[in-house]
Amino acid sequence: MRDIYLIDFENVASDGLSGITNLSPEDQVVIFYSTNSNRLTMKMHILIGKSSCSFVYFETAVGGRNALDHQISTWLGYLIGTGAAERNYYIVSRDTGYKYITSFWAERDQKPNVLCVDSIRSAARLEQRRLEREAETERKEAQAVEPESKPEPAPAPQPELSVDTRPESFEVQPVPQPEPQEPPVSPESEQPAPQPVQEEKSVPQPEREEKSASRKERTRKAGTRKSQEKSRQAQDKGQENRQPKKEESGRRADIAALIAPYPMLQEQHLQQLIADSQKQKLCNHLRKHLGQEKGLALYNEIKRRAWH
Repeated sequence: MRDIYLIDFENVASDGLSGITNLSPEDQVVIFYSTNSNRLTMKMHILIGKSSCSFVYFETAVGGRNALDHQISTWLGYLIGTGAAERNYYIVSRDTGYKYITSFWAERDQKPNVLCVDSIRSAARLEQRRLEREAETERKEAQAVEPESKPEPAPAPQPELSVDTRPESFEVQPVPQPEPQEPPVSPESEQPAPQPVQEEKSVPQPEREEKSASRKERTRKAGTRKSQEKSRQAQDKGQENRQPKKEESGRRADIAALIAPYPMLQEQHLQQLIADSQKQKLCNHLRKHLGQEKGLALYNEIKRRAWH
């Protein structure tokens, strides 16, 4: 068994079993009860049914003082002698007399431990704190060992010292450098070769004036052509802008003529739906006010004129 819980049911009743659903199949719960205390609450019945641990029940004899306490102590000694638990033995009771049992085994460094708690839930909290303390101890030990295991830094390399082994009488003679020689000058290269002189062709004055006038005339004609082209483009653009406006005006007049026989329809609302291409909303609006057949017929006619 992993943990064994000895329940003094006369002392803790159903409250001592709180937390029983947190136990594992390797745990065991031993309930000591008597004729003075032998009733469980319905809630504790349900929790016992859900728990996966094993149960043992002892009906103890009564009549003498602390009779149930002595029988729990006897069974605890038997369990310790057989090595039944792997971790802890828990006496679940609020009776302070059990502290003498726990201190007796603590002085003998009993492993597993013998502990006294008031409920199974309190035992779980004790175990959680024990695990946290062990983890903290391991962490501190690891931190203490870590600096010792760090390798020592390698010594920095020392610069090598050069020793001059030459004798004192040894002198270094400078190497003579050759003097720069000027390239020989040939007689032909002393004077630059004469460059041929190009005669400027003079243009008569009348011919210059004629060319300048011809250039100005071409510039004027080019500017005239550009202005005519811009004017023609502006006229074409104005015609294009006027054409959709005429078409839009004609379309609105046709649709106004279609919905004129039906005063219940709002012309402005319909025109807005047509302009926004809200076809489904337009169809639903016509069917709502004119009925299924008339609404669809009018919608198809407006659709033909507005979007085709």
